[in-house]
Amino acid sequence: MPQILNSKWQFGQQQFFSVSHELPQCNILEKATDCAYRAVRKYIIEWILSTDMKMHFDHISAFRTKRINGEFNIASNEEDRTRVISMCVKAADLGHAATSWEQHEEWCRRVVTEFYDQGDEEERLGLPKSFLCDRSLHEKEFVSSQIGFINFVVKPLYDELKSMDETLQLSKRQELAHICVANIEANAAHWQRGQKEI
Repeated sequence: MPQILNSKWQFGQQQFFSVSHELPQCNILEKATDCAYRAVRKYIIEWILSTDMKMHFDHISAFRTKRINGEFNIASNEEDRTRVISMCVKAADLGHAATSWEQHEEWCRRVVTEFYDQGDEEERLGLPKSFLCDRSLHEKEFVSSQIGFINFVVKPLYDELKSMDETLQLSKRQELAHICVANIEANAAHWQRGQKEI
């Protein structure tokens, strides 16, 4: 198995890809032919890279431009299909905001705990604490960071997928609009109410 050395990858992305190939119980491509392995591996790498938050707004902007210009053809254009799947992977990566309040809040707390653990480790190593990784600022930042995250990161992503779904009529029940986006808006409103109470 060739080692992946890609300067575009963050540590977590590299680790995820490595685990998915090095642990026998996770290696879904173990019995694939060389040709199939290379083809699937290419897509997996692209989809993992799509979760890199440094490129989040670039992905959404490119998607929006192509959608607005009416250039999407997921039936015959492989690049368009890959772009849509990348957006879906991004949506899944950030999907806790599109769930019920109870699930969303639980995942927010888990992520924040992970951030604070990182901040603790950075402090132990004498490094400056990364953004949102300082426990001492929890009360001040936690709720407002959730509101900003939903409104400026998650909702634009889901709005693009919803628009594509409506334009291409991919689902009859419009689940993206009626369930996911509705939950995102409800969760943002819940955080807003919580911010007023602080």
